[in-house]
Amino acid sequence: MSIVIASYRHDSFSGLPDIIDAGSDLHAKGGCGIIHKVFGPIFIKYGVEEKLGLGLLHRHFDMEPSEQLIELNNISTLWGATDANDIGSALLENSWLFSNNELVPYEFIYQHGEFTQDSMLAALDGFLVELYAKLSALGLDKTLGLRRHPGPDFDGLVEVMVGKAKINFHPSKASRCPSS
Repeated sequence: MSIVIASYRHDSFSGLPDIIDAGSDLHAKGGCGIIHKVFGPIFIKYGVEEKLGLGLLHRHFDMEPSEQLIELNNISTLWGATDANDIGSALLENSWLFSNNELVPYEFIYQHGEFTQDSMLAALDGFLVELYAKLSALGLDKTLGLRRHPGPDFDGLVEVMVGKAKINFHPSKASRCPSS
């Protein structure tokens, strides 16, 4: 078996559960403890623990088929499909979900200026196959997806919604965040 790196499809985002259902599903299947105990060793085995991580598959709102969720400076908002190209930049996949032996991006990061899409995932087929098999075996393939990891100094983020904007705060600033 091999995992195909697929292109963005609107139905991938629109098919995600809302945050409450996604969190409840993860909790019912072992919560955060299962992430470190079961999945941590897979990331370490392939040396990707500082490049990739797991993320809770969820959405906070609906999008039009012509829109994508794009992050810039820790704020994710809805952009039209060609907006990044129109201002001389590109989009880098940031979050993916597994679907029928495919890895499908559903959130992106804005990249300004010259940019070449990285091929990191294409070189990690063994990791992707093992991760997808474990997620599927535990019934977590619709609950957890893959995210680009910001690096070794990452302390986590607190996600807050303001309208249709997703704002990420450092945990130390979370007590000052507006409630969603």
